[in-house]
Amino acid sequence: MTAQRQLGLVAVLAALVIGAVSAVIDVRSHDFVALYAAARLVLDGRGPAVLDPAAVLAAEQAAEPTRDVLLPFVHPPVVALALAPLAATGIVPAVIAMTALNVGCLAWSLTRLGRLAAAGQHTRLFALALFAPPALIALTQGQTSPAVLALVASAVGARPLGRGIALGLTLIRPQTFPLLVGNPAHRATRARLRPLPPGARKERWGGLPGG
Repeated sequence: MTAQRQLGLVAVLAALVIGAVSAVIDVRSHDFVALYAAARLVLDGRGPAVLDPAAVLAAEQAAEPTRDVLLPFVHPPVVALALAPLAATGIVPAVIAMTALNVGCLAWSLTRLGRLAAAGQHTRLFALALFAPPALIALTQGQTSPAVLALVASAVGARPLGRGIALGLTLIRPQTFPLLVGNPAHRATRARLRPLPPGARKERWGGLPGG
């Protein structure tokens, strides 16, 4: 194994340990508790209750009795369904499993995006990005942003259909919606697809002859 690969492996293991230890030390303030509670509701056959703040708070307190403030479940219900298998275990094993999944998503994303970096810088940038504040926050809080990054990374270099599906799935975090709608490329595509009077078509398309 090369020195660069060894550095990458050490970085991944360190990130996994940091995320897991933070979960064991302070589960009470962990963002993952809301995800776990919603997943538990789905596992118990109470899927529609993920939209009920009172039910989510009760599930959060059942998972972590010291939890006294509601952290709303702000993801689409399908996310709770996808995480339901984790809710079959206790909160601490579920957080550790989520941390492992997030580390895997980050490692895969950074490996894929690292191809865009200059040759010889991949491993160094990989380690730096893995321990950047946004990545550490996501790992220590059990957030879903690493999965969103993995979807974005999979869209890079993909065919249009695959790229559209991957970027559409980033809406598992609704916060990405303004980014998709406000994207200049998206606006340009919509503008070109909008019906135009015959006299205006030549101007919009730069005067190119039709086929």
